[in-house]
Amino acid sequence: MVQKMKKVVVAVIMLVLLNQLKSSMKCRLTESIIQPNKDSACDYNHVIVRNDHKINVVYAVENLLDDEKLSMNLDGSYRHTFVRDITYILRQSLLSLSVTTSKPYLKYLTVHIFCRSDSASDIAVIQTLIDELHQTSNLIDIQLEIFDINTVTSERKVWGKDKKLEASANYLRFYLADILGKKGIKKMLYVDYDVMFVQSVHSVFYQYANGQNVSLAAATQKQENCWAGKIIHMGDSRLSNSKLRANDPCLVSAAMLINTENWIRQQRTKRIEDLLKANKEKELWTLGSLPPLMIEFAGEWEQLPLGVIADNKGHKEGSSLQQMMAENKNITMLHPSKLRNFVEHSIVWFQVVISAEDDIPIMPHLLAGFKSMNIPSLNFLIILHHKTEEAPQLWEATNITKSFGVFNIIHWIGNYSSEAMHELRSRMRKMANVRNDDWIVHADSDQIHEFPTNDAPFFLKNIVSATGYDSVHGYYIDRVSVDGSLNNITSNKSLSDQFPLACYMSTQVVKLGNNDTRANIPSKLIAFRGYLSENRGGGKLDTKSESNSCSYPVWLKSNHYKWTWAVIRKMELRVEIEKKLPWGYQSSNVLKHIKENNGKINIADDRLKCRKVDNEREISPTTSIALQMCSKYKYKDKDLQRLD
Repeated sequence: MVQKMKKVVVAVIMLVLLNQLKSSMKCRLTESIIQPNKDSACDYNHVIVRNDHKINVVYAVENLLDDEKLSMNLDGSYRHTFVRDITYILRQSLLSLSVTTSKPYLKYLTVHIFCRSDSASDIAVIQTLIDELHQTSNLIDIQLEIFDINTVTSERKVWGKDKKLEASANYLRFYLADILGKKGIKKMLYVDYDVMFVQSVHSVFYQYANGQNVSLAAATQKQENCWAGKIIHMGDSRLSNSKLRANDPCLVSAAMLINTENWIRQQRTKRIEDLLKANKEKELWTLGSLPPLMIEFAGEWEQLPLGVIADNKGHKEGSSLQQMMAENKNITMLHPSKLRNFVEHSIVWFQVVISAEDDIPIMPHLLAGFKSMNIPSLNFLIILHHKTEEAPQLWEATNITKSFGVFNIIHWIGNYSSEAMHELRSRMRKMANVRNDDWIVHADSDQIHEFPTNDAPFFLKNIVSATGYDSVHGYYIDRVSVDGSLNNITSNKSLSDQFPLACYMSTQVVKLGNNDTRANIPSKLIAFRGYLSENRGGGKLDTKSESNSCSYPVWLKSNHYKWTWAVIRKMELRVEIEKKLPWGYQSSNVLKHIKENNGKINIADDRLKCRKVDNEREISPTTSIALQMCSKYKYKDKDLQRLD
């Protein structure tokens, strides 16, 4: 009997080991690179990637503090753009790289940003940017690299009018293999600062520039935009032995995979320097670094699949990203990114802080709701909060946000506090380069506002701004389920159908406004100009802003979907955190009401005045009252009018 038991135990152990082996085989390791199958159950936390196969992404920048530059508006006119636009786009590029990289590969991702050693101002700008990103998101490792200007040959010349192409950083890409090769880096992805990442870059990074003789992998531009004969004097006798043909499409030099070992072995840098010197002696091309790259690698480079790098030249609308993704699902990178240079003076942003512990069910409704208000997803500023960085809910929330085309995402790790939340909101607006003339649509994660004609930018810029107002307030419509149950939010029904009742919870139960019993008073901050700021809790403007603001004299509706299953955990948490604060009683009031009514909201309570919401009614403040221009006086409660 004992022997039989031993055999059974051995058989079970062998079966477990066999299953583990099968599971590990799902994670195919090619040269120690993890290559997971879609259905793999791999434990990525224990995958070891050799140093030479880590994902190294490289930027090179120069002259960040140059004087003003010119950028084109949508109507063809020009406006002045300063250095902050450059750092803004670089920041967007870094954030997009961070949030699109698949989680298992984040720990193997390192970003190198090169600055000239003799440019203290550039170094300071980039170091500040790195510090800001590290403070708000620990997703990627960013390293400041310093290069000597003498690294780049002086034997070069730009014959054309665009003298910015003479910058040494523009030619540094030819020297990166030598610089980073000395650090043991065997492959890198070089990108310009205006490249936007749309999908995880790991697949492209690992699949290409691996061949024994391949030192460069790149995509091509649209041939109608750029071809060899357009930028290079193909009839020059010095090109008689070149493999390059006049009708060959131009390479996309803004994003290139470089195999450093092959590059160094093939002496590519020296050969390109010879081409640069030849062009300086006698014009062979008019532009900067692209022509010598095409001549040197003609017939000797690996082409990336069509669409991996989307060519954004010729597009002047920031929203063209969605159009491109609809046309080609393989897009990994977009160049050039035109998120700020080709937009109107005043931008409408949407900012929200979302709890990854409690708010995942409402997230698709929330993001879709504000996106339907004509606010581009590129203008969303999303802060995702969780206590721990490795929490699965945090990454689920990140993926949901990314699925809406949102790149401005930062992770807030740690315990909740209104002070920390306020600091992060302010910092993220600064990172996004929000300007004084911009508008910020502001909401809690359980709020969805109602703008006239459901067009927030039109209302804020053409009605509110046009009459001189700089902030907009609203009032809560506390949405409750049909019987007062604290239901979970589902994805198969609209929020209005799941919570068809409106009850005065905020004033009669929560007791907002120091126990003011008037129906849904006080107001809730909905939108404000870039030179103003909200208070710690976010419900109002801060004291300084409020004294200088001119509030729009009509309150809008803000549907409040707070009364779900998650409200109990939220209130229990806040009771402990805020018990010593002046508003600490509010969470206790909610818990008391729910407990007294058997875990539900008492919709029969006369104080709550519960009623079914008419979702078909349209809102039109322009016809509700005759608006006068703001005379910079502060409206009192009695002067404010609500849209019932």
